[in-house]
Amino acid sequence: MKVMQNFKNHLLECFQKQALKVSVVKSKRPIKPFTYMRAVGTNELEKILTDAFETLDLTVDTPLGQLKITETTDPHHPGLSIDLLRPNVAGEIPLVLVEYCGAEDADADLPAKEQLITRVWGQASKEDYTDRIVHNLKGDA
Repeated sequence: MKVMQNFKNHLLECFQKQALKVSVVKSKRPIKPFTYMRAVGTNELEKILTDAFETLDLTVDTPLGQLKITETTDPHHPGLSIDLLRPNVAGEIPLVLVEYCGAEDADADLPAKEQLITRVWGQASKEDYTDRIVHNLKGDA
């Protein structure tokens, strides 16, 4: 899976920045610089992983640009968003938002219960979403 490969490469890059050093040993005869692996302690490893997961953006390359998947930041509406990053275009183009909405939310046309809702931006030129799907997860009408 390409997303996991990108994540693996991201983690390896973080580890290499912390663990690989170049050292030159002085000697009477010519010696080449060498690379050695410095021990990475548990605390350093935990910090690397924490930083990697906190800044993680999953991306998938497409012929039209990168799809970027991010976690939403509203604790009352946890979810994921998918945006398109186009070459030579400033900013992200919103495509999809899937989020939790509770019964207490003020959206007038929501059923009075907890739901997962998908919002779709069908037109890049519009700021607001064009379609919304309230998922029927229990099979009730």
